[in-house]
Amino acid sequence: MLKNSFLYKIGNKTKLAKYLGITRKELLDLCSDDLYRVYEEPKHNGTGTRTIEAPAKQLKSIQRKLNKELQKLETPSYLFSGIKGKSFIDNALVHVQNKYILCVDIHSFYPSTDSKKVLEFYKYSLEIPNDIAKILTELTTFDGHLPTGAPTSVILAYFAYAITFEDIYKKAQELDIDMSVYVDDVTFSSKKNIPTSFYNFVEKRMKQQGLILKKKKTKWYKPNDFKIITGHGISVNNEGKVPIKNILKIKSIMQGKNIKELSYQELISLRGALTVAQKIEPNFYNTLFNRICILLKNSTRG
Repeated sequence: MLKNSFLYKIGNKTKLAKYLGITRKELLDLCSDDLYRVYEEPKHNGTGTRTIEAPAKQLKSIQRKLNKELQKLETPSYLFSGIKGKSFIDNALVHVQNKYILCVDIHSFYPSTDSKKVLEFYKYSLEIPNDIAKILTELTTFDGHLPTGAPTSVILAYFAYAITFEDIYKKAQELDIDMSVYVDDVTFSSKKNIPTSFYNFVEKRMKQQGLILKKKKTKWYKPNDFKIITGHGISVNNEGKVPIKNILKIKSIMQGKNIKELSYQELISLRGALTVAQKIEPNFYNTLFNRICILLKNSTRG
């Protein structure tokens, strides 16, 4: 699978630039932190903000091409983020039939993934010479870490720690524990109780790589609990349910208004929130969703 990617063993700057559709000079000019815009945006749950490190238009275009090549690399069945055709719902469905579930969240995953880790991936996994690996690292990192707004960050976050994830996966298999990875959310499930010693192993293995698990987001679910896995609610009867926080987000956007009173941007946000909800419950607020789509269509025409 490595050989399917143009990036595998690439050792020529001119060849790399030609593939990316730019000149050699442009290739080197794009290796700059000055090509990012940093700003804050509200978190999806409505509490606080998150920092966005957005690359300039040309750099983002180059990152998309690199991401296309990274998509060609072989990935394990337990990885669901950054993979075409997989979603947060597929990630959750892995665990539906298991009674016991453990969800952990890696704290500040992108900022914690430093350039050195990314460089090592290019050098050792893709067998790229150091000078070319450095260029690729500079094209896909910002201020010494993975940027939150780059198309390449999702898949690189996995590849940077592939050995660590694989070690944890092997340990999980030994204990008959299923595992899935969705960016910074790692989920484990089993038909029997998951031992605390396994969690300690995961925490220790992550810590060895400079990764910290968020204590507040660590969730242990038992058979009779309503479970939330990467935003997908699962009832006691193993049915998909929209989590209450998603419903509250929808209500917060509407703020008690009639939908005709909402601004164009509020309608866009509401449609996005409902689209996510309907991936879990297909008919969720379907009448409201259809009315919003009609309003947006008429608004665009106007």
